[in-house]
Amino acid sequence: MAFSGGTRIIFCNVPIDNSYKHQFTFTTQSQQETYFDNKKLYEKENYLMVHRTNETKNRQYMRVYLSFDDVRKCNYCAYFNQSAELAIDDKWIYAFITDYFYKSDEVTEIEIEVDVWNTYQKDISIKHCLIEREHTNNDTIGENVLPENVDIGDYITTAKKDVTFLKSWCVLIGSTVFLEESLNFSESTCSFQDNKVTGLQYYAYDVEVTSGGALAALNTDIERLNTAGKIDALEFMIMFPTYFLKVGNLPWSTTERNRILETETGYMFWSANRNKALDFSSPSTNAHYVPKNNKLYTFPYTFLYLTNNEGNYSALKYERFFGNKGLSFRINTILSSDPRMICFPENYNGEIGNTLDDENEDDTVIYNGNTEEGVVISNFPICDWAKNTVLNWFANNNMQLALNTISSIMQIAGGVALSSTAAGALSGASQISAGALGLGGVLADVHTAKIQPPQARGGAGGGSLNLRLDNLNFSFYNKSISYVNARIIDDYFTKYGYKTYRLKTPNITGRKFWNYVKTNDCIITGNIANDEKNKIMQMFNDGVTFWHYANDGSTTDFHVGDYSLENEIV
Repeated sequence: MAFSGGTRIIFCNVPIDNSYKHQFTFTTQSQQETYFDNKKLYEKENYLMVHRTNETKNRQYMRVYLSFDDVRKCNYCAYFNQSAELAIDDKWIYAFITDYFYKSDEVTEIEIEVDVWNTYQKDISIKHCLIEREHTNNDTIGENVLPENVDIGDYITTAKKDVTFLKSWCVLIGSTVFLEESLNFSESTCSFQDNKVTGLQYYAYDVEVTSGGALAALNTDIERLNTAGKIDALEFMIMFPTYFLKVGNLPWSTTERNRILETETGYMFWSANRNKALDFSSPSTNAHYVPKNNKLYTFPYTFLYLTNNEGNYSALKYERFFGNKGLSFRINTILSSDPRMICFPENYNGEIGNTLDDENEDDTVIYNGNTEEGVVISNFPICDWAKNTVLNWFANNNMQLALNTISSIMQIAGGVALSSTAAGALSGASQISAGALGLGGVLADVHTAKIQPPQARGGAGGGSLNLRLDNLNFSFYNKSISYVNARIIDDYFTKYGYKTYRLKTPNITGRKFWNYVKTNDCIITGNIANDEKNKIMQMFNDGVTFWHYANDGSTTDFHVGDYSLENEIV
């Protein structure tokens, strides 16, 4: 067995091992040397390298003048040699102590494995490679949205918001005749409304269920239609949001009918801090979690659920909203015999509406947005109204009734005249009988009409129950994963960063205390042997956490394993 000498060696205990799951970073060589010097438990001026047939370049043996018990307190060493025989000049070699062998009370032989990272990290260059995971140095919400293989569990609702101006409703009717008294129920003419031609006339009655409103005016118009025999001119009668029928500065009556010539191009700006989506009006702390990692502010961990409360919904990702409007939505409607109302985001997923000028708005402009992500209310409550059979029968048959009555009376009179002569007695009697029967038929028709009950028109409609529950509205729900699942996933991101899958150099630094990196097919260059290169590349491919020299005023150490620290971007 041969021996070679060394000039200096220090023994210490550090929180890393040869699994290479955790490693150190140093900004300078001087910082590195100072750290290990401060961690030393023992220092010797010389050592003996023991050359064995089973040794490798990175696994070597040395004998030191240190007791077996003292050596067992150490897991790491750093040695320095200026020997030409070792071909090392002014360089510290850092190594893990992997085994101990008792030689005498004063001499212990140790097996060491060179720590290739701490020894050569300043001698290599890491090239672009595929990064599987790492701690990002840009945690802006929406920057990191790759799907993760984590269990998100069930969603809970942490907040709800309704559209307040859809809480007021009125009666809207569509008629094929004009209801104005001066127009005497003349037939409706076609007009251009909501970018289409319509042959109906629309009238609104500001009838609130709780206050009555223009209910008397509505009853009067229905009675007038019945009296005129025009009740079938009512094509529909529904409940409709008042907001969209009160247009601009046009007159609006709360006690009389209102003729609707155009509808309001309604809009709503709803601004919420999208960067605090989980904190959005949270009703209780138990349902709320404040994450360290901003990826939890994105889908699928939280999202905005827009619904019409009738089964139609849209799941919107907070990170897809853009611009300075925050969360911006528009509600538009159209009048027809089957009206619709849509709510959709304005600044979402790359689609943006026209700029609004609230002070000088042109109502002819169609404001676009991402209508594909919108939801529609179409099931407006259908109102009931009564069709008076008697009045409508008389109104529609009064002329024929008069003619039939006159005809029967004249027939009876003619029969009486004929029966006054002997020759016409038989014919006159027959004519009197026919006239009487005709008059009796008229009276029977009148009686039949009088005893018919009024007929109901309209119907309940599917939206009636929601209106009764004050829920016929567009509702926004903040949906989030549960507190427990959020905490589990947040801890996972805290330790291992985000899925990345980008071709780049890994983020070895950038966080205050630690950076995790896992690569695929890492590539490094440098003036070191292939064995050392392969070991370092394998470390990156397996995944490694780099701990940074704290020097934070309270300590000058690494906080290896302390994931409770605020690992902020620096």
